[in-house]
Amino acid sequence: KNIIRNILPMSDNFTYLVDDDFLPEGMVQEIHDTLLNSDAEWVLGRQLLSDDYRFKTNIDPYVGSQFNHLFFIDSRIFSPYWEMGCQLIEHFCRKHNINLMAIMRCKSNLTFPDTAVSPRNTQTPHVDHPWNHFTLLYYINDADGETILYNEKFDDENEVVLTELARVSPKAGRAVLFDGLLYHSPTVPSKKYRAVINFTFLGEFNDS
Repeated sequence: KNIIRNILPMSDNFTYLVDDDFLPEGMVQEIHDTLLNSDAEWVLGRQLLSDDYRFKTNIDPYVGSQFNHLFFIDSRIFSPYWEMGCQLIEHFCRKHNINLMAIMRCKSNLTFPDTAVSPRNTQTPHVDHPWNHFTLLYYINDADGETILYNEKFDDENEVVLTELARVSPKAGRAVLFDGLLYHSPTVPSKKYRAVINFTFLGEFNDS
C-alpha cells in the first residue's frame, strides 16, 4: 500500500467527470445484454462494505445488500466477460487521455429497489481503497439510485463530516470518473434495479 501511495500522482484539482458518449455504437446494449439478459453469475453480497471501510460520519446510512459479479481482483480473472470490461475502461481512458497503469479491481453491483425507504436515503459513504486511486463507475441501465460524491477525502481519520459535492444519475452508457479518495455513496433505488460496473485503478492524465 505504501508503494501505491508513492507511485501515483493525483492531480490536486481533479474531482470528477461524467461522460455519456465514449463507447462504440452497440457496446452499451452488448454490456447490458451480457450481464442482465444472459447466464452471467451473480453472488449475493450480505453486506456492502467490510468493517475496514466503515467510517463514522454525519450521515445515518441505509444498510442493505446487493448482488455482485466479480470480473477481476488481485491480478486474477474471475469472469468470462473480463475482456468486455477491459474494452470499456480502455475506451474511456483513451478518450480522456488517461495513462492506465494498473487495474486493481473490477466488479459489477446489482441492487434491487426497496420501496420501504426513501429514494433519498443513501447507503454507507465510503472509499474503495484508502490510498490514491481512480474510481470509474459505469451505469449498465437506466435507473434511479443516484451516486453521491462528497467534497471530503479520506485522510486516515475514522470520523468525518460530509458535505455533498455532486449527484450523478444512472443512465445506460454513462460513466463517472472520480478521485477514489473522495467519499461516495449510492442512494437506494425505489423504482427499478440499479446495475453498475465499478473499476478501481492506478493512472494519470497525460500532459498534452
